[in-house]
Amino acid sequence: MDTGKGAAIASLCPSVPGQDFGSGEDIYTVILTTWFPGSIDRIDEFPCFVFIAIPVAGRETLSSPIRKDDLKIIAVG
Repeated sequence: MDTGKGAAIASLCPSVPGQDFGSGEDIYTVILTTWFPGSIDRIDEFPCFVFIAIPVAGRETLSSPIRKDDLKIIAVG
């Protein structure tokens, strides 16, 4: 990400109804990044809290690196 944090793209099956998060489309893909400093690579370390986000512009291709401003946080896990 443009913030220097690592991110992971996760596919959801089944999808999540997008209307629950202000989107007209179902959510099939989310972006995960760490809440606290650390790596997304080692999820076996505690604590590993992540932001769960979707692209602001829907399913459009994200830039590389992913820009924080292009994401909408929908949950924390």
